[in-house]
Amino acid sequence: MKIRLFLIVLTASISNGLTAGHATDSLSYAFGIQIANDLLRNEMMDEISLDALIEAINDAQSGKPKMSDEKSIQVIRNYMLARNENQRRENEAAGLAFLEKNAKEPGVVVLPSGLQYKILEKGRILHPKVTDTVEVHYKGSLVDNTEFESSEKMAGAPVRFLLGDVIPGWKEGLQHVAEGGRIVLYIPPKLAYGDRNMPGSPIPPSSTLIFEIELLKIIPGNN
Repeated sequence: MKIRLFLIVLTASISNGLTAGHATDSLSYAFGIQIANDLLRNEMMDEISLDALIEAINDAQSGKPKMSDEKSIQVIRNYMLARNENQRRENEAAGLAFLEKNAKEPGVVVLPSGLQYKILEKGRILHPKVTDTVEVHYKGSLVDNTEFESSEKMAGAPVRFLLGDVIPGWKEGLQHVAEGGRIVLYIPPKLAYGDRNMPGSPIPPSSTLIFEIELLKIIPGNN
C-alpha cells in the first residue's frame, strides 16, 4: 500500500537523522504534503489523528516506538481489509437497489443472467457474434452517475476489440444490438469485475456498471 510504504520511509529517514535540525523547512513541508496527499487519496484524512501521527514520529526518532514495524503494517492491513469489505457491501446493495428499480423502466429488458439492456437505436441488420471484432464508442459510469471511462476521453476515437475477450456483460449484451445501433447495458457485478479490488482503478469492488455503447462496425471473425 502506497501510504504504508511512504510512512515507513519517513520513519526510517527520521531514525537515520533527518530531523528538523538537519533538514530544511521546505523539505519537512514537502514530506508533510506527501503524507497528506496519500491520506487524501486513500480517503483516510478524517480517520487520522495528527497528534498520534506526530507522537509516532517522535517515538520512532527516540528509538522507542510503541508499535513494531510488523504490528503497524498489520494494523493498516486489517483496517484496509475491513474498509474494503464495508465498501463492497455498500456497492453491492446500491447496485441491487438500482437494478430492481431500473428493471421497471420503459424499454428495459432483463435477461436470465441478470443483465439488463435498453436499445436506444436499433441499427441495421447484422448483429455481432463473440468471434467478431467490434468497433465502438462507449461511456461507462457507476450507478451514482460517476463516469469512470470513455472512449472519447481515453482514445479520442472509436476502439476495437474481440467481443469474446471482454467482460461477460459486454459479451452477452452487444449481441442484442445491430451494427450502427446504440444500446445501454446495465451490468451486475458478477457479469463485470465482481468483488475484485483493483488498485488504482476507478471501479470499486462489487460495482454495478452502466455502459452506453454505439456499435459502429462489425468485423467478422471465424465462426
